[in-house]
Amino acid sequence: MRSSLKFVSWKDRKEVARDLKTIYTAKTEEDAQLALTKFNDIWGGQKYPHILQSWLNNWNELATFFKYPKFIQTLIYTTNPIESLNANIKKK
Repeated sequence: MRSSLKFVSWKDRKEVARDLKTIYTAKTEEDAQLALTKFNDIWGGQKYPHILQSWLNNWNELATFFKYPKFIQTLIYTTNPIESLNANIKKK
């Protein structure tokens, strides 16, 4: 997500993040691929083609995510916010 949102304008950031979330929260890999296609229809054209290309280039690694049970998937994609919170606590 961080690398995908790195170059997204602030006005589009929430919408792009919401649409990307539909990919990694999909129930199956096939649903995720459909969500990725829908993302491409909305954002992949001329506005943010590099995001789609990044996801496609790394799809084999990303698809492994869908082989885990849902509760493990949730742990995987919520790890970064937890790490961020811990880093902020350590700073203060």
